Amino acid sequence: MKSSLEGIIILDIIVERASDERVSQLCSGLTNTYHSQSVGANTPDTFGWGSGGGTSGNVKIAAGAAEFLVEYDSTHQRVLAIGACGSTNLDHFSVSGGDTLQYSYGGFSFTVQCKLIDNSSIQITLTPGSSTTVTAKD
Repeated sequence: MKSSLEGIIILDIIVERASDERVSQLCSGLTNTYHSQSVGANTPDTFGWGSGGGTSGNVKIAAGAAEFLVEYDSTHQRVLAIGACGSTNLDHFSVSGGDTLQYSYGGFSFTVQCKLIDNSSIQITLTPGSSTTVTAKD
């Protein structure tokens, strides 16, 4: 975990697979689209954690056809990538530098960073390697 500015912490991210049952429930249960944006190549897209902001609950993020699940671990102040939905494979994700989630498969790639703002809300920034649509659901 690294501080960048007063009140803003760049959160560590780890890949920690949840049970198949939990992943399946979240993939089908997180249906409220609160963010949808067409994003250009190498253009950061920043959005909040859930439709109400804050830090609680799970979020399903999609960049193109790649869908994955995240949750916030407040005890350790880190974000967990806990599963993938549809045909996305969690094995195509890795972590760089402790704080950047990377996805790469079939020529498509993106990175994700999360920032904790004033210990009360999380901002998610996804940067695709090529033009795509980014959506987030809670």
